[in-house]
Amino acid sequence: MPGGHMFPLERPDETAQLLKSLFARWDARQLQRAGA
Repeated sequence: MPGGHMFPLERPDETAQLLKSLFARWDARQLQRAGA
């Protein structure tokens, strides 16, 4: 990735969508573990 940036701040909308999906997936994993 050019510049070595973790988050492409020049594309905030795409970054927000990516973070939302990541957090949603992580939440689902946590809920599954709690319900098991």
